[in-house]
Amino acid sequence: MIDALWPDLPEREGRRRLRQVLYRLRDSGLDVVERVGDDQIALRRDVGTDLAEFERHATRRSDDSAELAVRQVRGPLLDGDELIGRHPDVEALRERMHVRRRLLLERLVEAASAAGDRRRAIEWATALHRGDEADEAAALRLARLLVEDGRGDEARAVTSATIAALARLDLDPSPAVTQAAHARIVG
Repeated sequence: MIDALWPDLPEREGRRRLRQVLYRLRDSGLDVVERVGDDQIALRRDVGTDLAEFERHATRRSDDSAELAVRQVRGPLLDGDELIGRHPDVEALRERMHVRRRLLLERLVEAASAAGDRRRAIEWATALHRGDEADEAAALRLARLLVEDGRGDEARAVTSATIAALARLDLDPSPAVTQAAHARIVG
């Protein structure tokens, strides 16, 4: 935690600063951490986190819960994710969150499409595509929805963005994506 907050400070100075922050939090009525051993701290068991909220909603079967879970995610992992660093356990958690979020978004796109709610289907399909612009299936799904909504130029922009994302990975796009990027109508 000290390395994430003050990477250039010596350990002793970092510990001093962390203690000051924790004392200030407690003095403000935010007693959110507890000691675990001599050199570790953890969130108190009764402290709610956005990750716990995501997990709680993600495990339920309803579309409303899927939406609440997806709306909980505001960044690559969750709010404040960039402070966590590159620890292997955190990387595994990031990947799990990414996959779960993608699956929830796919469920929401399908549910909105089945209900005939094109606006919501486009909203969820856009979020799905933004999560991984190199995902050709997500790009084609969004492009089809946009074309059905009379937004062919936006559909071509989506597939063009996917071609660019694939190029950054040194991958060739599928013929379907290439065709969609240049077509007047996405099939």
